[in-house]
Formats: sequence, C-alpha cells, structure tokens
Amino acid sequence: QFNHQILRKCRRLRHKKCYCFKMKQIPPNYLYFREDNRAMSDEKMSAVRRRTKRIVQESFIRLLGEKPFHEITVRNLCEEADINRATFYRYYADLNALYDELSDDLFQHLFNDLATRSEQISVADRSASRNLFRDALSIMKKNRLLCLNLLDKTNGPFALRLRSSLEILITQKTGSRIPSEASLILDFISGGLVASTHSWLSSGCIVEKDVFADILYNSCIPSFQRIDTIFRKL
Repeated sequence: QFNHQILRKCRRLRHKKCYCFKMKQIPPNYLYFREDNRAMSDEKMSAVRRRTKRIVQESFIRLLGEKPFHEITVRNLCEEADINRATFYRYYADLNALYDELSDDLFQHLFNDLATRSEQISVADRSASRNLFRDALSIMKKNRLLCLNLLDKTNGPFALRLRSSLEILITQKTGSRIPSEASLILDFISGGLVASTHSWLSSGCIVEKDVFADILYNSCIPSFQRIDTIFRKL
C-alpha cells in the first residue's frame, strides 16, 4: 500500500534514483506527474529568459540612440533595463557580445534573406528591384537606432558586409572572379549606399521610403550596368 508520508518527503526529488522509487513505494502516475510539471516549468523558464533577453536588447538599442557605443557601460545598461549585473552576464560575456549578436541578426535578415530574393531578380526588372530596396529600407527604419550606429562609418562592418554580399552575388551569377575595375565600382556602390542611408536615417527618414528607394535604385543601376558590360567583354 502506498505510503503518503514517504511521498511528502520526496517532493523535491528530481530523478528516479531516489530511495522511494527503488523500493517501489511511489506509483508510476506520480512520476509522470512530476515529469510533466518539470516540462512546464522549463517552458515557462524559457519564456522568462526570452523576455529578459529582449528587454536587455531593447534597452541597449535605446542607449545607442543616446550615446556612442564606446561610452555605454554595463552599469548603464543594467540601470536602463532594471536588472542586476549577474542577470546581464548570464546572457552575454560583455557588451561587445551583445552588440555582435544584434548586428549578426540584422545582417542575417538584410543580406541573407534579401540576397536569396535578389538571385532571381534581373537588374532590368525595375519593379522587383525597387521592392528589394524598399524592403531593405523598411528593415533599417524599423531598426533605426542600431543601423545608425552600424552605418556610422563607410568602411565599417556594415559597409564591408554589404560589399562582400554584392561580390558573392555577382560571382554566383557570372561564375567568375570580380575584375579590378568592377571591384572599384562595388566600392563606390557600397560606400554610397551606406553614406546616403545613414543620412536618411539621421534625418528621421524625412524623405518617404518609396521615394528614397527610387533614388537608390536610379543611382545604382548605371553602376550595375557598367559591371555587366565589363563581364561581357571578358
């Protein structure tokens, strides 16, 4: 017969190696109940961690809108997010790790996802190309404070990642290496896109997104056509 007194003593046991289980004094349905409860607890804990991590990221982005990255400290971030330092270090080794994670997420969304779409788009397809610029601007406008920090330098990580993505895309389409002349044009395109987009974001996106997308499209098309001409001559 089941001993309820022993069951009360085993409330905190988390595995099946306890004395009561070995002596078969705890019925199987109790074990299943414990396992289901633990699963729910883990799920709730994951939700709490995701929420805390999101708060940390959003607080960090707000701080980027107030001061340069090198002036932000862990103490500033903890005060903004209303957490203690131990909570921050549970998720990130330092502020650089947080910055890199946010940057990588944005790069993944911008370059990898949009590059997949651009592989099926011809430069002559004005409507599809404009939509590509428009979608990219929508992402950057949504992440305005982070993008302002990333686009601050024309030779920064954003510009380098953009140029690398364009080079990979052209190489995949042509099946050959980028000639020196085309490489200079890519430098011009990536630098111009970064500088103009940074100005647009700094102004508070005062120019309509669709209008700015047309400006970028009309500015880049001659350069891409020139690159196409270079490859045709090879």
